[in-house]
Amino acid sequence: MNRRERILTLLSGGQPDRIPWNGDLDWWMRAERDMGTLNPAEDGPVARLNLHRRLGVGFYLQGHCPFYKFIDGVTITTEKNGNDTTIRYETPVGTVYETQRYLPTAFSDAYTHHLLEDAKDIPVLKYIWEHTRFEPYYDFCNTLHENLDGYGVVLVYTPRTPFMQLVTCDAGIQNLVFAMMDDPEGFEELFEIMTKKYEEAAAITVGAPADCVMIPENLSSEVLGKSYYEQYVAPFHRKWTAKIREAGKYSFIHMDGTLQGLLCEVAGNGFDVLEALTPAPVGDMTLEEISKAVAGRCIVWGGIPGGYFTDTVSDADFDEYVKNLLSFYKTHRNFTLGVSDQICPGAREERIARVEQLCEKYGWYK
Repeated sequence: MNRRERILTLLSGGQPDRIPWNGDLDWWMRAERDMGTLNPAEDGPVARLNLHRRLGVGFYLQGHCPFYKFIDGVTITTEKNGNDTTIRYETPVGTVYETQRYLPTAFSDAYTHHLLEDAKDIPVLKYIWEHTRFEPYYDFCNTLHENLDGYGVVLVYTPRTPFMQLVTCDAGIQNLVFAMMDDPEGFEELFEIMTKKYEEAAAITVGAPADCVMIPENLSSEVLGKSYYEQYVAPFHRKWTAKIREAGKYSFIHMDGTLQGLLCEVAGNGFDVLEALTPAPVGDMTLEEISKAVAGRCIVWGGIPGGYFTDTVSDADFDEYVKNLLSFYKTHRNFTLGVSDQICPGAREERIARVEQLCEKYGWYK
């Protein structure tokens, strides 16, 4: 079997010949690019396939949303000041802005100011979303299909669910909770508008020429909690996993944080794959606990913490860890090998390539 056949066999409920191994190289690639050490021939949306092939890493994740987003009647300006990037949205009912700060030591960005800082910003966000529209963009999916050559699958993103978009990007959990308390009616109106718009974007995504559809929630149990999940997030999950299945595609959720408290609930809402799960000792649940909570309802995709690809662990310890994962996965057929959550800056190419060597030696089903 090639890599694509292994993935699709697993997703369809069959047993491939070997445990599939697929990884997310994006963060590591960004660091290498920023340091000027990334090979240009392996950079770019399609060219990165060359890097996956060279390192023996199955391909599935591009972070691609197959639609264009337009906001009519809003003036949007971007300003850079050192490591800070500020995007300002000017509307007839007011102005909001967000600022992200690039962290050179982490090769990543963090919000220092959100679009929704308090309840006074709700009317502006309502205006923005009322004037937002989406149009399909499927060309990139077709290009990937033409270049995969059996090395993986094409996966596309819906937007996050509206509540998780607010939690992770537009407000942050603290600002969001205070705004909900200060103006509950305004929040519910904003949530209703966002839901309508996000369903339009999700419908476009489900219609894309892709194998898999991911809801990129970045879900973490200690941030969200059961009550908010059940009220504001789970209905979207149940609805859109059903629509993804009806379209003949496989549904993923990116669940890269703590698991206790939400794993059972998420596993019961129709997803084919829970992706980027991190087991103990880095995560908060052992493989056995994860298996019991999921109860065979979906595929668990992950297992190797991103930091393990760096010299924080020895070569011998890395080999032993991956061998133990493979041993567990061979007796728990709904588990497959992936990164939890991304291969980190500072990872060694030899360590990344080592996973394929270990899978080739220890990952065959009997």
